[in-house]
Amino acid sequence: MASIPTPAEVMDQERHISDNLVPNIIATNAVCFTIACIAVILRFEARRLSRVKYEADDWLIVGGLFFTLGVVICSLLGIRYGSGRHAILMKNPAAYAKLLISAEVVYSFAITLIKGSLLYLYNRVFFVSRSFRITSWVVAIFIACYSVTQIFASIFQCVPIDANWKIGVPHYCANSGLGGTIIAALNVFTDFVILIMPMPLLYKLQTPLRKKIQVMGMFLLGGL
Repeated sequence: MASIPTPAEVMDQERHISDNLVPNIIATNAVCFTIACIAVILRFEARRLSRVKYEADDWLIVGGLFFTLGVVICSLLGIRYGSGRHAILMKNPAAYAKLLISAEVVYSFAITLIKGSLLYLYNRVFFVSRSFRITSWVVAIFIACYSVTQIFASIFQCVPIDANWKIGVPHYCANSGLGGTIIAALNVFTDFVILIMPMPLLYKLQTPLRKKIQVMGMFLLGGL
């Protein structure tokens, strides 16, 4: 919800008016997105060199990268409106609020596609285990459900929607802090579930323990 900083907040921001996180925002986005692009390119190059056909999980990760680019663009555009500086220096609060909501929605799509890519890959690798495939579908449906919930919660966190950037509009706003915490917890939980899902099957491989640990490590690294 749009709000005016209190006098105490204004004074505190004025005392630290030179604070500037813009370089951090630019560097973080540039480094992380570059690493993501390299990882996807290497994935496709490995497929090409191995003469293995591209599968749905490959295209899902491309979709995830595309939406991740959308998040990066929103983050960098936010700098134009005052992101990285104190609120009293914000040039266009309404545009920034709209951009923030857009970033939250695009982020939900990115996360869903990336996790979906991993789960589809698991289904291809461990297709012999019916229970594993059922588990992966249950996890996928759970992720899709809370992602849709997150999208609607981001858009309609305040009703009417323009109460997010207009001051004095009669409105009702949900507790966005609590909602953000719940979604973050669900994201971490599903990340953990996806990472450990293949471990029991890998441990049952008829190979030396050292080899098992190496394979499990590769899956964990790939999941990260």
